[in-house]
Amino acid sequence: DPLPVLVCFDRGDKSGASATNRSYVVIARIEDKKFGFEMEQVLSVTDLDPSKFESPDRWLTPDRGTWVTHLVKQEDEVILVMDLNRAIAA
Repeated sequence: DPLPVLVCFDRGDKSGASATNRSYVVIARIEDKKFGFEMEQVLSVTDLDPSKFESPDRWLTPDRGTWVTHLVKQEDEVILVMDLNRAIAA
């Protein structure tokens, strides 16, 4: 079935190729709708513990934090949790 795909990286010259000449599409379901998110790189897919969610307000300016609802510090990285409904509406 066809589905909308959002591009999650800057294509630079708009030729359709990413900087690595590869792209991946992550499929997400929001309620009863499916969307694809085209990404240049996917490092991993993981489950997050909601009890470790932190507010992004301290780290992100309002213009950068409109899609980000929470931050999660996990091992040596910080993961941004996005509100997919806001990302799709933008």
